[in-house]
Amino acid sequence: MLSRQTRRLGVIGTITGAVVAGVLAPPAAAHPTDPAPAAQLDWFDYDRPATYGTAVERLQVPMRDGFELGCTIARPAVGDAPVAGQFPGILRSYTPYGMAVAEADGEFATYFSQRGYNVMSCDIRGTGISPAPGFEARWPIQGRDGHDAVEWLADQPYSTGKVGASGTSYGGQTTLEIAAEQPPHLAAIAPNVSPMENYSEIFYPGGARAGADWLWVGAPDVADPAFDQRQLDAFAAHPTYDEYWDVQNVANKHEDIEVPVLLTGGWFDVFRAGAIGNYEGLRDAGNDDVHLVMGPWTHADPWEQETEPMPIGATLAWFDHWLGENPDAPLPAARVTSYEVAGAGGRWVGLADWPADGEGTELALGTDRVLDRRPGTPGSLDLPIAPDDGPATTCLVGCPRPTDPSADNAAADAGRLTFTSGPLVHDAVLAGRAEVTLEATLPNSDGNLVAKVMDVAPDGRVTEVAAGWLRAGHRFGHEQSVPVTPGKETTFVIETQPAHWRFAEGHRVRITLMTGDVPRLAPDGSTGVIAVATGARGSVAEIEFTDRVRFRKGPGA
Repeated sequence: MLSRQTRRLGVIGTITGAVVAGVLAPPAAAHPTDPAPAAQLDWFDYDRPATYGTAVERLQVPMRDGFELGCTIARPAVGDAPVAGQFPGILRSYTPYGMAVAEADGEFATYFSQRGYNVMSCDIRGTGISPAPGFEARWPIQGRDGHDAVEWLADQPYSTGKVGASGTSYGGQTTLEIAAEQPPHLAAIAPNVSPMENYSEIFYPGGARAGADWLWVGAPDVADPAFDQRQLDAFAAHPTYDEYWDVQNVANKHEDIEVPVLLTGGWFDVFRAGAIGNYEGLRDAGNDDVHLVMGPWTHADPWEQETEPMPIGATLAWFDHWLGENPDAPLPAARVTSYEVAGAGGRWVGLADWPADGEGTELALGTDRVLDRRPGTPGSLDLPIAPDDGPATTCLVGCPRPTDPSADNAAADAGRLTFTSGPLVHDAVLAGRAEVTLEATLPNSDGNLVAKVMDVAPDGRVTEVAAGWLRAGHRFGHEQSVPVTPGKETTFVIETQPAHWRFAEGHRVRITLMTGDVPRLAPDGSTGVIAVATGARGSVAEIEFTDRVRFRKGPGA
């Protein structure tokens, strides 16, 4: 949790954002200090010509308990026949979505097999072509089975004995879980847009029940007709963070992951916090070969993005270096490569670490609805409870794809409680998160609280930068729900998701307060009005800027 003073930046939270079109040119507005250096992206340009065709086979891969995973493999070929010789392997797309057959003919398997890799894809036990009773989301056996699949692939006569693993979303999480099992022949991994923990990133953001994201239960390819309801019942039975969620938390496995890791994530992906949390956890556990790439991306592989894609050749460079033992295959030049979003543009920057050093700037939510260092006169403002407010910018299921880059929140914000700074004297970069401490009086014993950081342009356009959610009863943590005393002023701390965003000179910084964010949150049926304490001794926001910010004097709201 942020302290309410200047300190090293930190990142905690769940995610949302607004997709923007990116360009490499930096913003033109002046900045008081030297900006972060532009990223060296030579490794983005790495590639090798295809030298083989592709031969696809169906496999039954034995596990230690005798069960057989249904898998496919795409091997280097001449004509229709696999090439004689030994090649490194990659376990790709190990998920419950029944994708093993389609993956064998997909872009990743085709690209890598044509460049000398054996690419195996498997359906998790109980799904797709690995039928078995009893599948449950993120059940622990999937990591152990993945370990056995890696070792089986390494032991084949056409293998060099070196194997990598890569996957996307759920497949990124299983990639990390496999690495934590420490298969002896696993040499490197590359998880994409992967969550770290499922409780707050998907199903209970800030402890509040998610809305559309519970529809995820329809995604796994499970023959059991009772699965959907059984899974929904399990989610509902565990509204607080307990053992059910803890066994799914990859953070518990970071110290066991010792192979090199290339993490990719999107600033506009639902698992933005997961990518960063996995990076920080692996780094803190002592993994010196973890790299993070955060692009202006949504929930897909980095080479499939419409804006500033990372070519698939960059992932080839990673595996050529670690599996192909090619020292000339480049690694990322910086430990963290991040796209610093700037309105409708941005630029890639290289960072020694995430988060970067900077200043946590505390700004008061003024009674005059101005966001400023000076708190002003004590007071109270009304926040009408509107549980159907929205729409949320990003969620896993049920949100528009892609998010509209021209989305303007000005009209919606007109009916919300907002606090807006004066115009910025110079550019200001948010490279972390915000923490909004509300001193508020609720009319009910519980409820949903939402805080968003907004960028207000000189023409009045309002763009969402980051959002955070809190179920009021979870103000002491997600392990328990403690009822609020209606009518009594109470402290609530709302942490937003991380962001890397440049507010341009002349723009204003806004904090928007809400009580709904459909479809990210399910409406909770609450009614009434919340009294928010403002001004001196009232509510504040601490925003992690990389440098001290200055605002011109003038009306903010």
